[in-house]
Amino acid sequence: MQVPIEIAYHQIDKSEAIDQLIREKTDHLEEFCDHITSCAIVVEKPNLHQRSGNPYRVRIDLHVPPGHEIVAVAGQQHNEMHDDLQTVVIDAFEKAERQLKELNERQRGDTKTHPHEPVAVITQLNLEEGYGYVTDLDGRDIYFDRQSLVGHDFEKLSLGMPAVFTVESGPNGPVATMLRVTVLSEPSERL
Repeated sequence: MQVPIEIAYHQIDKSEAIDQLIREKTDHLEEFCDHITSCAIVVEKPNLHQRSGNPYRVRIDLHVPPGHEIVAVAGQQHNEMHDDLQTVVIDAFEKAERQLKELNERQRGDTKTHPHEPVAVITQLNLEEGYGYVTDLDGRDIYFDRQSLVGHDFEKLSLGMPAVFTVESGPNGPVATMLRVTVLSEPSERL
């Protein structure tokens, strides 16, 4: 992490045990997302005179390049009526971990796409040798071959066809896998 962890306590006494738990959980987040630039945690007891519900709230703010902010809040929800502070801290970090994993998947291109939303177009095609390239929305040319194609005959592909796919790392760069082309149907005539 580029900036040291910031831990703040509001209307609650500082606890070394909670500090240690927060540091352990932050280290765990960095195991699968090593490019977190900053992390700020607020541990608070916002309603001093509250008689029902959970008295604690934990908020985690993470910054991940290039300009992503992840916010996870736990405590004071109806379903967390009487959790102790340690449980609320763990719940907040579990929420932050889920969001970080989703962000990592989006950044790697592993997220599922809706089959009707083309994320690439076939821009190069060699039908004789069984390979081609799709160009994604970021302008990257990504290799695919006959085995990458799902649900369509390779010989019936043509330039300009929209496609959705997943990406894996190949020996020479990214490779499109599970490539599905979207065949645009002709609009039906209305009577």
